[in-house]
Amino acid sequence: MKKLALVLMVWLAALGAGAFPAQAQEGFGPTIFTFEGDVPAVTLPDLESGNVTVTLSWHIAHVREGMRVALHTYQGHAWLPVDTPEPLPPVGSLSVPLSAPMNFGPPALRLSVLDRGGATLDERTLIIPYDPEWLAALQPAIVAFSTPTQSLPAAVLATGQARVEVSWEVRDRPPLTALVFDQVLADGRVQNIELPRENLWVPSQGTGQVAPLLPPAGNEVRLRLSLVHVISAEVLDQREIALPIIGTAIPPTPGPSPEPTPTLPPTQPNPADLLIQTDCPAEGAPSVRAWVDGPGIPSPDGQRLVYSANPLNDARLIIANADGSGQIIVPAPDQARPLSVRPRWSPDGERIAFASLSLTPDGGGTIYVVRADGGDLRRVATYLGFYDDLAWSADGSLLYFSSADGETASGYRVYAVRPDGLSAPTVYAEGCGVYQRAAP
Repeated sequence: MKKLALVLMVWLAALGAGAFPAQAQEGFGPTIFTFEGDVPAVTLPDLESGNVTVTLSWHIAHVREGMRVALHTYQGHAWLPVDTPEPLPPVGSLSVPLSAPMNFGPPALRLSVLDRGGATLDERTLIIPYDPEWLAALQPAIVAFSTPTQSLPAAVLATGQARVEVSWEVRDRPPLTALVFDQVLADGRVQNIELPRENLWVPSQGTGQVAPLLPPAGNEVRLRLSLVHVISAEVLDQREIALPIIGTAIPPTPGPSPEPTPTLPPTQPNPADLLIQTDCPAEGAPSVRAWVDGPGIPSPDGQRLVYSANPLNDARLIIANADGSGQIIVPAPDQARPLSVRPRWSPDGERIAFASLSLTPDGGGTIYVVRADGGDLRRVATYLGFYDDLAWSADGSLLYFSSADGETASGYRVYAVRPDGLSAPTVYAEGCGVYQRAAP
């Protein structure tokens, strides 16, 4: 027994040094035993202020010559390397500052063992959750929304080149909320005025530029900041700024027509692309919104199919080759709601638009776009009413859908929206349904 105990102690000592005994090493690759941090939970304000540091510790066995230990943090939509001493030891610890991940999720760190060519041999991910007590006590509010601009020239607004600097501050912001910058028109419609950016996430406090347009009526520009829940679309708070318009717009110089912009679709439908249903019933008739599987919808090149599968409380989108092989499963964002039976391919076959249907008597749903490989799922818009059809523009820059004006499922209009989820819908035409015209 004493001899066995001695052998066990030697084995444990070798394990503590990051390696098994020599005779046990053959055939084993590097193995991460532990990867831990000393911060149990975080809050978004602390992350955005840069006041959080986590001390990481890890224990890895079988790290041999030519291998290296790497540390990454998930920021935006990618894993980015953490600035660390080189090389990291197989057993060690390191203090790392944490920052807001710019992607609506909690901080995530990844420890990897890589070979000479950079291939991953083993990895472990550490996610530091948001503090549940902090989440439960939140009372979200936009406490500041301002601009140094005093007025806007009509002539500049008419060119589409107007830029207004705005500053904002949000208190008690839940992580799953987005900041949306709109222009409110005189008739109540809204126009997204955000400039292109890399991430959907906007910091809770900052300064940036928006691009307002000349409104079709009225003598002021109303800028609006909304704090919106990214899943439910609930508006948690809003603030507005009103800027007077000075002067008059200068008629444009005759010349070539400018390229259409995705956030300003034409006011009339293009008959070559769409069919708009304008014969709308005075009151919506009940529609079938049950758990029904949809038929396969072929891609533009006929090489793939997409269809909605709606097992009860397990809705999903299935993308496959035309022969049924190579299936990719996209779980529904809300698996307790069925998917529309008519998902729509983009003209280039690279993206798919589909709707998650509301089961309320008034109908409606939420529109999503996903890549054809099942990645990059984006929420695009919500709608009301009994018409669940979607249509793409010929160039794939816009999605069209119909929506009622209110919960009574009446007053339908067709809207256009960018499929990247970064804009608000814009009225496109009067009508209650929109369909892609069949190819001749």
